[in-house]
Formats: sequence, structure tokens, C-alpha cells
Amino acid sequence: MPHRYQCACCNQTVSSTATACPECGSHSIRSPYGFWIFCLLACLAAAIIFNVVHVYIKNHSQDVPTKNMIFSALQLESSDQHKSLLNNK
Repeated sequence: MPHRYQCACCNQTVSSTATACPECGSHSIRSPYGFWIFCLLACLAAAIIFNVVHVYIKNHSQDVPTKNMIFSALQLESSDQHKSLLNNK
């Protein structure tokens, strides 16, 4: 199926050099490439957005902080006290 220019008003096929439709006189001639240009631009925009989000997530990933349990805090305190007692002797 060859690509053809069409009138936007009456959907008649017109030549590529025509500035007006011979049937209705409309100057709105649709290009056969407009849809493909739109698709290419939409794909390009989607790829750029995907890459920006990927880079953002990669650079801003945060490690999940671990919770300190009360027992580990007490254990650290007792080991610090034990070291200070050993140093005083």
C-alpha cells in the first residue's frame, strides 16, 4: 500500500504537490508521514524518560537502615565498661 496524501475534510486522495483538495477545496492536506513521526518522537521521549528514571534510582538508592536492638546497645555499653575497668587496674 503506497503512502498517499489525503484531504482532512473529505478523505480524498490528493497529489503530493496539491495545495488544495480538488473535491472540496480544503487546504488541510494530511501527510502520510505525520503518524510515523509522532510514533518516533513518542518512542524517543519514552526512552529518555526511562533512562532518566533509571539514573535517578541508581544514584539515589539508599541502604535500608538496620534497627539497633536494646540488647546490642546494652552489650556495647557493658563491653565499654569492661574495657574501662581493665584500663583502670
